[in-house]
Amino acid sequence: MVLELALSKTEQLGIDKLVKNQQYDVAVQSALDAIYCRYNSHFERNSLPEYSDLVLIGGYSRVGKSILARAFAEKTGCAYIQADVLREFFWTIDDDDLRFMVRLELYSGLLASRFKGLVIEGDDFISKNRHLRRAMKPFSLELMERLCKTRDDVHPFIIGNAYCGKGDKTSALELWRASGQCWTSNTLSSAQIEDLSSKTIESSLALRDLAETHDIQYIEVRPSCFDEDIARAVEKIFQAR
Repeated sequence: MVLELALSKTEQLGIDKLVKNQQYDVAVQSALDAIYCRYNSHFERNSLPEYSDLVLIGGYSRVGKSILARAFAEKTGCAYIQADVLREFFWTIDDDDLRFMVRLELYSGLLASRFKGLVIEGDDFISKNRHLRRAMKPFSLELMERLCKTRDDVHPFIIGNAYCGKGDKTSALELWRASGQCWTSNTLSSAQIEDLSSKTIESSLALRDLAETHDIQYIEVRPSCFDEDIARAVEKIFQAR
């Protein structure tokens, strides 16, 4: 059974109230305690995963981060969490320094010693200082780098679609949209899907080059060979220890 860590609606509402009251330290600690409670409860009933390292997976939107994280969790028994669950705490804070501090505190808490065998994925790892009303760019891997210094067993990866053609990516996005499992299902037109395809490829190229300069491994996931590449990526991450 794969454990996806998240917060209940009641927990989220309580933490939202703390954030609105600018009680950021209390909000972060409340979130971490709720997540750990769920984590600990699961592994009291199930064996701890043999894989005890922490994995960070970053990349642009719609490149396969969540699917890869879940596939890795299925193989190893790790828990996993989406950065989308976490960024609600900080990405509405207008003060840049404060937002970065809250963001770093939250992620650092997840990498604390009480968590063993955890995968965190999301596009927040590629953003300099994510904010709700601002563009994701400029890209930055500073957060990944700083988190890797907190423990010796943290393994960062960037995944993307740098080498695929626009037609292949557009077709893959249209199929995913038709499945109804994606946020693109009700929000994006066909023209916007094509634009997203171009942005995904361009951003993946930029992130591939940025990852190389930071000595972070880049993994290509081709839409035309998606399942095979996800399986290869799982093995590559597993062997990275």
